[in-house]
Amino acid sequence: MKTIAISAAPRAEYGKKATKAVRRQGLIPCVIYGGGETVSFAIDEKAVKPLIYTPNSYIVEIDIDGKVEKAVMREVQFHPVREQILHIDFYMVQQGKPVAIAVPVRLT
Repeated sequence: MKTIAISAAPRAEYGKKATKAVRRQGLIPCVIYGGGETVSFAIDEKAVKPLIYTPNSYIVEIDIDGKVEKAVMREVQFHPVREQILHIDFYMVQQGKPVAIAVPVRLT
């Protein structure tokens, strides 16, 4: 699988009010699950476009304040009218543990 590196900023506040403030700054609220702990962070909207608007699957190297986490994109939530990205869920990739993801298949 190909990899993409994305830098992120950690989030300390949670809830509707905090996520709306993050979106006003042009960032997308995100979460990494797996590995025992849940990490909340925000990434730039422009950095995610090559990851989302492609038929390929990628391993994402997320740099959160110097700590690099490897993950795969699990779910993306879009606004129903504007098609703006509202939230992204990532699943942590760990050595020796299987991860089940949907992979697009293109028949020719």
